[in-house]
Amino acid sequence: MKNIFIYVCSCFLSIVSVLNTNAQELSNPEKLSMPLYQGSFIGLNLAPSVESFFVPSYFSTEVSIDVSLKQKYFPIVEAGIENRKLLTSDYTYNSSGYFAKFGINYNFLKTSTLVPNNIFYIGARYAIASTTYELATQVTESYWNEQGEVSLMPTKSLATWGEIVLGVRAELFPSVLLGTSVRYGFAPSFSKSLLGYPTFIPSYGLFLPNKWLFTYSITYKLPF
Repeated sequence: MKNIFIYVCSCFLSIVSVLNTNAQELSNPEKLSMPLYQGSFIGLNLAPSVESFFVPSYFSTEVSIDVSLKQKYFPIVEAGIENRKLLTSDYTYNSSGYFAKFGINYNFLKTSTLVPNNIFYIGARYAIASTTYELATQVTESYWNEQGEVSLMPTKSLATWGEIVLGVRAELFPSVLLGTSVRYGFAPSFSKSLLGYPTFIPSYGLFLPNKWLFTYSITYKLPF
């Protein structure tokens, strides 16, 4: 995981070096007054969509919308749904839920008149997810050596956590952008039930005290 993080950061720095060079060459050296609102963007996180295609027992989709304020500050909302089924020889685990993340990104790059939509950013998220999960386990009666299934009723749980984000987004075609980000998820908290904690949290994945998360996105700049 450490090597992956180093590789991703190296890619980020290489891309940023090119983007920042272009911005410095193409931007007007004089400070021009810029309107506060610089456009809105709607995006799709490709990572869960690709995984859903290859893993039949998993489905997830995530969309985002963010607003450019002076091309420096980008308030953002990310939201999605997730369904998951885990089947083993001993038990079956089903979960379904939804999630939302609220936060802001800060763009380090200087504004360019030719490529104004390219950004390299750091950001933060507050995430909240609701999931309903159920567990069915196989039980063997020792005397008769018979097997039966014990199912626990569906249980709801609410989870929250934080994320620190480092990412890049660049314009591939007019109004069409590709991006990627690496995220550090931390401090998850749950509403505990009789079944304990859910095994998986929508968007966060397998429960761990902290973990690295990655996104790969395609984004469209709205024409207003």
